[in-house]
Amino acid sequence: MKSKIEACYGAEEAAKFIKGSSNWFQRFKKRHNIVLRGRTVDPKHGKWMPKNRYNVDQVPLPFVNEQDKTYDTLGAKQVWVSQPSPGLDKRQATL
Repeated sequence: MKSKIEACYGAEEAAKFIKGSSNWFQRFKKRHNIVLRGRTVDPKHGKWMPKNRYNVDQVPLPFVNEQDKTYDTLGAKQVWVSQPSPGLDKRQATL
């Protein structure tokens, strides 16, 4: 607590703070009208409001797309296409 007071108000004010007991904290909360509160839960929708709900589905995402095409300069006579190792065209990730 002293380090926080020193950071905000300086060393002189921190030196005045002697002890931060549980009773001191309770009186501080009462003096500044601070209470511990829980999250408000909507009676109709519960914890998750409709704007925060998302539908999720699994979609296959191939590791390799368009193995026979690449970008190159216009008018190039020969185009080289790098091929990944065999079998990657059949492997997929889930999105």
